[in-house]
Amino acid sequence: LEAVTFLINNAGLAAGKEIVGEANLDDWKLMLDANCLGAFRLANEVLPGIIQRGGGHVVMTGSIAGLEAYEGGSIYCATKHAAH
Repeated sequence: LEAVTFLINNAGLAAGKEIVGEANLDDWKLMLDANCLGAFRLANEVLPGIIQRGGGHVVMTGSIAGLEAYEGGSIYCATKHAAH
């Protein structure tokens, strides 16, 4: 990871479409871990090297779901909004 100068950071995992109150919390944890923490951890790993070398690029991709929610997508939409 020390030589990374350009990162396109994309994580997209959707699990379950139950409404809040009926959702499986393991699905929520899985989506939060993959879509948020996974993307943020990777950026955290490469940024020190990018800064040390004096420049580079990090592109974090999101999803339209992060801007426009859909029925049953509460946590997935929240995780995609976090990337925005």
